[in-house]
Amino acid sequence: MIDFKLFGYASPPRTATTWIRKAANSAGLGDPTRVDVHVPFNGTSFTKLKLTTIRRPDDWLMSYWRVIHPGVISVSPVDALRQGPGLAFDDFVRLYLENTPGGVGRMYEAYDADVCIRTEDLPWGFIKWLEALGVPKQFRERCLEMERQNVAGQKSKFALWNPSLRRRVLDAEAKTMDRFEYR
Repeated sequence: MIDFKLFGYASPPRTATTWIRKAANSAGLGDPTRVDVHVPFNGTSFTKLKLTTIRRPDDWLMSYWRVIHPGVISVSPVDALRQGPGLAFDDFVRLYLENTPGGVGRMYEAYDADVCIRTEDLPWGFIKWLEALGVPKQFRERCLEMERQNVAGQKSKFALWNPSLRRRVLDAEAKTMDRFEYR
């Protein structure tokens, strides 16, 4: 969790955490040295508004497999989705469906945030958030100059979604899809 001047921020990996940290800094909210951004608020006595970012569950699973799997980040809601090492993407998804269906939504819930911004709504979702917090327009607009951060490059594992597996993931994550208005 990161304590910015006006709010706290904690979020799962692969949900624009680097972008949010840099955008908050460019908007004048500080450059925290603590990098516990993936540690949830859950169980803390944090008193400011709590922000998290989320991502469409099927896209999150793909990104997680491409960049993190089979590693661990030592954050239990995230590591709960880890499947065996060395798995092809389809095998990873099948084990997710067998062992942890709906796990992406449970991971998001574990962050116990007051506000969730979908990565698909950046930068505007974050700019509206800053506006609601009273950050002056000239500082908010700096976020428009921010480029995507920490994008999985060509060296990452490559996979395509099997349409039936993707449908099963979306069904398993139906509650999250509905809650955050993913279509």
